Amino acid sequence: LRGVAPAEGHAGGGHETAWLPTDIHRAIQRAHAEPELRTLIFLDELNRCREMARNGIMPALDSTRRIYDPFTNSTIAIPESVQWIAAINTGSQFTGTTPIDPAQLDRFAPLKLTYPPPAEERRATGASPPARCPQSA
Repeated sequence: LRGVAPAEGHAGGGHETAWLPTDIHRAIQRAHAEPELRTLIFLDELNRCREMARNGIMPALDSTRRIYDPFTNSTIAIPESVQWIAAINTGSQFTGTTPIDPAQLDRFAPLKLTYPPPAEERRATGASPPARCPQSA
């Protein structure tokens, strides 16, 4: 929820912090405005996010279901129509990832997915195998 940018032309030549609306903030505001809609917020590659940013959304994922709103200096209740899903990449083959604290992982129901065999993937997606290029003579 925290997007910051240096402000141009600040008096005295310094910088000031400006809060910027994020996709999460806009989704929660829309969920309040249109409560009949179901909202799914997808947190992709959550373990590439800095821990400080992950900590900022943790209250939205626990039983309090609230998140800080820097525009009003208050917290926003997360409507029941909002659901969260997150994806992480685990394993030593992934660079730029950080471990997620067990207390943060407790807010999700883990589900490990692997790629299906090619024949099963084609059946599930209805996709045909890629065409082979003709060999040059």
